[in-house]
Amino acid sequence: MSKIYITRGDGLRARRQPTTDATIVGDFPAGSRLAVDHNVTVGSDIWHALQVTAGEFPLRDASNSTYPAYLFAAHRYRGTDYTDAEVVEPPPVSAGFKTGVNAKTNFHLTRQAFQDGCRYAMIIDDFGLAGDLSRDYPGAIVMARRWFPNGRNVTTVQQALDALEGAAHPNVVYTLWNEGDAGRSLAAQAKLEIDLAREIKRRSGARFAAGTFAMGTVDFTNPAICAEVRDAYAAAYNAGEIAFDMHLYSPNMLHIWQDAELIWYERRWEFLFTKCGFDPRVRAIYCGETGVDQGGVGGFPAHGASASDVARWVRRNAEVQQRPIVVGGVSYASPAIGGALFQLGDTNSGPGGWAGYNIEYALPELRPIWAGGG
Repeated sequence: MSKIYITRGDGLRARRQPTTDATIVGDFPAGSRLAVDHNVTVGSDIWHALQVTAGEFPLRDASNSTYPAYLFAAHRYRGTDYTDAEVVEPPPVSAGFKTGVNAKTNFHLTRQAFQDGCRYAMIIDDFGLAGDLSRDYPGAIVMARRWFPNGRNVTTVQQALDALEGAAHPNVVYTLWNEGDAGRSLAAQAKLEIDLAREIKRRSGARFAAGTFAMGTVDFTNPAICAEVRDAYAAAYNAGEIAFDMHLYSPNMLHIWQDAELIWYERRWEFLFTKCGFDPRVRAIYCGETGVDQGGVGGFPAHGASASDVARWVRRNAEVQQRPIVVGGVSYASPAIGGALFQLGDTNSGPGGWAGYNIEYALPELRPIWAGGG
């Protein structure tokens, strides 16, 4: 993660390389806060490496697209310090992030996972099982939804309740859509979800997680979309009437190790708080689907990932999700609660099957993580 340094005076220069012989790109006024990716020592001098962005998009090195692009500014040059490290209070302590499983078939595996220590799940279609798990494992997070393509035929609260079999289990977190991109406006979707959340709360006291945005959606680079999300959802989220659900996959096996890129996929929920008016003090971000999902390839097994590779990704993702979020210059504990690995138990490799995502083989490696509370 980057560290903030503050310039001591006017005129600190940004150069293309960590040397005074390099081209000057610009300079910084006094008191500038520089987000420093890392420092480079050249002889007795120390240079800050500053990752280059356009808007909010991190640029890549023109000579090697696998590396970030950097500019350099002097921290210490010929014995003189030009910047001071910012004194930062310790970040807020996260309440933890749980990794579990998403299952639509072979529910005996989900039961076994919970016996082995798993405490987070998305259960599809079997609302009785979701209720049983939430009752039998106090403190566990159990999500539940219906399997249907995007819910295009659900247009009323009653139809939604019928699809969720009454949403009758008080400790279950319900969601409605497959993915919240069902061809309706955000305003219309949000109204139905908020009305549904209120009715579920009245009936059973259960929580409803709205949104269920698909991987890489919505377009948070579009200010108009951010305004729509804010107008549709922020007030209800901030008041605790709804939680929020997002699908947070890595687009390939390496992406999660690139800190500067995390916001586009694994930590995409940050935009809700930095651009859409969500209150970072409200901790209610759920993830019904997570893992690796690369178009045309598939999930972990389709990538040839070993069981230990899956566990390594899970540990890294938990660390990533628990990092604080900074909104308006203030650091807050992460609002992300947990994520369900898609998917457990479907071995169908034919049309409509999800064998390329089945993480059943990784369960032995996940047990120690669950035993540690993750």
